[in-house]
Amino acid sequence: MATRTRAGAEAIRSLDAFQTYTDRLATAMALRDWSIRIGEGPPTDPDADAAIHLVPGRKVARIWLSEETLSAASVEEQRHTLVHELIHCHFNLVDALVAGEEVRRIVLMCLEYGIDGLADAIAPRMPLPG
Repeated sequence: MATRTRAGAEAIRSLDAFQTYTDRLATAMALRDWSIRIGEGPPTDPDADAAIHLVPGRKVARIWLSEETLSAASVEEQRHTLVHELIHCHFNLVDALVAGEEVRRIVLMCLEYGIDGLADAIAPRMPLPG
């Protein structure tokens, strides 16, 4: 089952289609030199729409999508979620710079707010799925 928007863009519901769309977005977001794969299964955080794991010291990442993102999210929500996760790639080194669990938690929370703000600005300029 697909969800359409006014523009006729169709939400994607398969991991293969998400991989293809992720590849398109990565190219548009200057991440062409990264290896970014969509993982099977949901993120470990049950409240997350998606999660990304960045391999330290390498341009390699894996993204996991929630069941809701796969089955019910609109094309705009899917685009925002993937753009948000891909922006994390541009901040890969921040994780390595943060020491101490409390400082790490605070810095990562600030980073999430910033990344979500960037995704709000960038996502509408990225292609929709389909």
